[in-house]
Amino acid sequence: MAEVMAAFSILAITITAASLAYTMSIRVWRQASARMNASSSASLALTRCTMGVGSGFGLRAAFVPVQIDNTTGGWQIRFTTPAGMSGDATTTNTLTYNTSARTITYQSGSASPAVVGRNIVASSATQAANAITLTVRAQALTGYTNITSEMSTSITPRNRS
Repeated sequence: MAEVMAAFSILAITITAASLAYTMSIRVWRQASARMNASSSASLALTRCTMGVGSGFGLRAAFVPVQIDNTTGGWQIRFTTPAGMSGDATTTNTLTYNTSARTITYQSGSASPAVVGRNIVASSATQAANAITLTVRAQALTGYTNITSEMSTSITPRNRS
């Protein structure tokens, strides 16, 4: 009987240890997943703002001057870019950060706005001389895990008016 009790105790300790290890690994996996999602969201939003979406050019191709309007509900950047590779026509583009929707949208000309960043909990757009600085903070929620990732870039438009 003593041997059975000892074996049962060892089995219980082993199962408890395995359960704790499994629970901890799931928690670590969720945190890592949330970190990757937040980082990816912030990086993708900045890339799309800088480079553009589809056939529309981003801030990198903007003609100077670029107009930035900061409001309580976010910010809006208006800029003109070449309409195509020939550069003989121009398109007016708009980047808009909406704090309540937690999105950044991009609109090129008369095309419908496209969402270029989701779960953006904070963002700023500033301009000094010819450089535009964009900062975005993206959030990812996984279970009880709440992770934010903040990234920033400085863009100098390539084109002069």
